[in-house]
Amino acid sequence: MKHILLLTILLQFTSRTIQCQSLSENTSIKTEFTLKGIGKLYNDKISLRWNISDANKMNYLAKTGVVIDRVIIDQNNMPESDWQRITKQPIAAMTSEALTATEFKQDTGYAAIYNCLYKPTNFPKVNELENIQNQQMDVQNRYFILSLFAAQSPRTAIAAGLGYEDKIVGDSTKSYVYRITMSDNDKNVGVAFVYIYGKTLGSNHSITDLIARGNDKSITLKWNVKKSMATGYWIERSTNGLPYTRLNRVLYIPTIDTASNYAYYADSVANYIKYQYRISGLNSFGEYINSNITELTNASDQTAPEAPILTAEKKNNSIHIQWRNGRDNDIKGYYLLYGPKPNNTDSLVVKYMIPAKTLTYEMKMPAGFKNAYYRVMVLDTANNYSFSNTSYVFESDQIPPEPPTDLIGTIDSAGVVVLSWALDTQDAIIGYKVFFANQEDHEYVAISNILEENRIVDTINLRTHSKSIFYKVVAVDQNYNHSKLSYALEIKRPDIIPPVEPVILDYTVSQNNVKLSWSPVIIEDISHYIVYKRFAGETKWLQDDTTQNAEYLFTNLSEFTNYEFTVQAVDNSQLKSKYAFALAIKTGRKIKTEKPNIQKIEKEVNGIKTYTLAWDASKYETRVVIIYKQVDGNFITFASVEGQVNSYNILAKDSKTPYAIRYMYKDGTESDLME
Repeated sequence: MKHILLLTILLQFTSRTIQCQSLSENTSIKTEFTLKGIGKLYNDKISLRWNISDANKMNYLAKTGVVIDRVIIDQNNMPESDWQRITKQPIAAMTSEALTATEFKQDTGYAAIYNCLYKPTNFPKVNELENIQNQQMDVQNRYFILSLFAAQSPRTAIAAGLGYEDKIVGDSTKSYVYRITMSDNDKNVGVAFVYIYGKTLGSNHSITDLIARGNDKSITLKWNVKKSMATGYWIERSTNGLPYTRLNRVLYIPTIDTASNYAYYADSVANYIKYQYRISGLNSFGEYINSNITELTNASDQTAPEAPILTAEKKNNSIHIQWRNGRDNDIKGYYLLYGPKPNNTDSLVVKYMIPAKTLTYEMKMPAGFKNAYYRVMVLDTANNYSFSNTSYVFESDQIPPEPPTDLIGTIDSAGVVVLSWALDTQDAIIGYKVFFANQEDHEYVAISNILEENRIVDTINLRTHSKSIFYKVVAVDQNYNHSKLSYALEIKRPDIIPPVEPVILDYTVSQNNVKLSWSPVIIEDISHYIVYKRFAGETKWLQDDTTQNAEYLFTNLSEFTNYEFTVQAVDNSQLKSKYAFALAIKTGRKIKTEKPNIQKIEKEVNGIKTYTLAWDASKYETRVVIIYKQVDGNFITFASVEGQVNSYNILAKDSKTPYAIRYMYKDGTESDLME
C-alpha cells in the first residue's frame, strides 16, 4: 500500500505522463532505475517536472542533476532540427547553504526540501535489522515529502531539482519532445521522454464527476483521480447554502485502488442535514483544479429497529397476540402478518398499520381454523424495518394425515436419486419424512428431517450388489401427527460393478492346440466370457472368441511357440471384469503319422543266440530314431540311433520286452510313438 501511495505522489509521473519513443536512440535498453517526466504547455513557456523511480536514488538525482534536450515537431509531424541542449548546466537541487539562506528561513517549502535532502538522520541504535528497516522507512518518507512539496509550486520544484521552465513561446500547431537524462550519463538510469501536443495549449483538466452519497451519519465523496491529474485535494463543504469551509487541515492524498482509479472521502455528519461539496485538486505544476459542486445530499438513519419479541396463543375461541418492543424511540408502527408456514408469513391480518404504542392484538378464531404462524413487522420513522420471531397457533388434532401417494423416482449414473410425490393440500401438512431400505421387506431408515417440499435429492452408493433401493414417505401435519408409511417405491441402481475376474484352473496342450478351463463367475447377470491370446513378449491382447462355457479350445496355433492366454467375464450391462491372471504355454510340435514294420529278429551264430530290433526306414529325412522299452506298463526312453540306422541289438533277457520307436525329423517335427 505504501508503494501505491508513493506512486500516486510522484508528480503522477508514472500513470499521467505522455511519453514517446526516442527520435534518435534505442529506448529498449533494460535499466535498473528510470526517470519519469511530465510537461505542460503555456503561452510563454513549457513547464517540465520529473522524478526518479526509486526512493533510494533521490539524493543521487538531487546532487547529480539532469540535462534536458528538446526537439520541436512541426505541423507536418517532422522534426525542425536534431536534439538541442536547452540546459547550460545540470539541473540539480539547491545546496544546503542556499536553502538555509536568510531570505528563505521562513519558507516552509524550502525548509521541507532541506530536511529531505540534507538533514542527518538520528535513530536510536537497536539491532542491525531494525536499523536497516528504520533507514529504509526514512528514505521512503523523505522521498514522499520531497515529491509532495515539489508539486506545490514551480519554485519548490526547481529548488528540489525536479522542475524546469523552458522559456519558449507556445505554438498550438507544433508539438514538443523533451529528453531528460542524468548529467553523468549513467546507463543504469532510464531516460525520460516527455511529449507535449501543441493543441493542448490553453487547456486545463477539470474534475466533473464528483458525487456525494448519503450513508448513516456520514456522506461519502467519490471522483476519478486518473482524470483529475491531481496530486492532492482540498475538501470543502457547504451547509444549507452557507459559505464553503475546508474540511482537511493538510492536503488530502487518497490511497488509490489500482483496479478502479477512483478516490473516496468520508465525511462524518449528522443525519437529515443537507450538504453540498466541492474539491480542489493540486496538480504537478502547483495549479489548483476545481471540481463540480455536488447535489444537496444528506445522511439518513439506515439502521433497522430492534426486532420485537412476539407470542401468540389460542384462548377459547380467540387468538391473542402480543409483542414486546425494543429500545428504539422512533417507532412508526407495526404490521401484523400470518401464513401457513414459518417461512411464508406475508399475509396481513389487518390491512392498516397498528399504532406505535399498541403492543397487543386479539381476534376471533376464523371458521375452520386449524393452524397459522404469526409475526409482526416494525417500522421506524425512516421506514427501516425488521421482523419479530414467528409464533405458532394451532387447533389440537389427533388424526394423522393420509400416507403420500404417486411416488416417482429417478437415478443417474452418479447415484443421485430425485424422489417426488403428490402434494397433500387437504390435511394441513407441514412436511414429509423420507425413509429407505435395500430390500423391500427390510426395516426402513429415515434419511431426512421434516421436509417442506414434496421432493428430495438423495445420493446412494452404486458399488454394491444390491440391485435396487426402496423408498417410503411419511406425511406430518401441523400437529405433528405422522401418517403411516407410504407404499415402497423401487428404484433400480445402474450397474457399475464389473464381474470378478475368472481364475484359470487347468490347461492341456495337444500338438498345436491349447485347451483352457477356468472357475465360472457366479453372478446373476453373467453374460459370457471373452478369451484372448498373444505371443509371449507382446503387450496387446487379441480376442480369439467368446463363449458361455468355462472352458475353451484354442486351435491352429503355431507349433513349438510361446503363447500367453487369458479370459474376461462380461455381465448383461456389458461391464467387463479384469483379465484373469495370464497363463504362459509353449505349444508342441506337429506329429507326422507313419506305420513302419517293426520286428524282433533272432539269429544263432556259433551256438549263441542274438536278438535285433529292426524297422523300416522313414519316408522323411530323419535326424535320429528314439528307442523306447516298456517298464511297468509305460514306455520309457531306452536308446537312440542315427536317422539312417534302422536296427538295434538288444539283450536276450529283453527279447520278450515290448519296444517302440519315434522318428525325430530334420525339420524339427516328430512322429507318433510306434510300437
